[in-house]
Amino acid sequence: MSSITVVTTFHQPGLSLYGQRFIDSFAENVESKVKLVVYAENCSPKNPNPDQITILDAIKELPKLNAFKERWKDVPHANGDITNHSARHGRKDWNKGFKWDAIRFANKVYAVFDACEKHNDWVVWMDADTFIHSPWKHKEFNNLLPQHDYITYVGRGKGSQTWPECGFYGIILITLCVTSSLKSLNACTKMPTMVCLNYLSGMTVISLVKYLTSIKSFLVMTIVPQCICAKQSRAVADIR
Repeated sequence: MSSITVVTTFHQPGLSLYGQRFIDSFAENVESKVKLVVYAENCSPKNPNPDQITILDAIKELPKLNAFKERWKDVPHANGDITNHSARHGRKDWNKGFKWDAIRFANKVYAVFDACEKHNDWVVWMDADTFIHSPWKHKEFNNLLPQHDYITYVGRGKGSQTWPECGFYGIILITLCVTSSLKSLNACTKMPTMVCLNYLSGMTVISLVKYLTSIKSFLVMTIVPQCICAKQSRAVADIR
């Protein structure tokens, strides 16, 4: 059975609002075979089970994240402010700043990249505002991660026109296809083009990477739904 490493990150406000609650509920309800790695930014969460949970200092462990933030910290539209950006300000969703807040969402991206470099089998991202209220066995968790697919995430239901839910998604690391594609996607985060996209949705980024690599089966996953597990899992929905 596959090893499973869950990854999350938060800062001090997040720790106070939801982060500690998530860690405590994870330790209480998730079988200890499932590991949790927390990238804590300028905060010190309490660790209820060091054998299961690893808490890392995000500032020390993620130098590439720090460099990214430093590079784009003074660029308004990389921080969610497109008020004075004519090419974007005319959009009907111009006031939804989170779509352009590359600094904010870079925390998640670089935490996942780092975890994928250090762990095997499945790396699963889980938002830290999750609360796990019921016992969750390794076998049950493993059943949510199909071995024949490269990535799995929570769908929003049949007929939904919105983006996939990215509060819970897993990447399997046992194939060259996936590891090579992650390297290509990682390389894209260093490109000025990344922050010049219409907005930084996963679909847009994946589409960009598709043209930069010859490995296609992983990269077309958001365009060809049958390539991946896209159905919403009741077990996952219950913990949200």
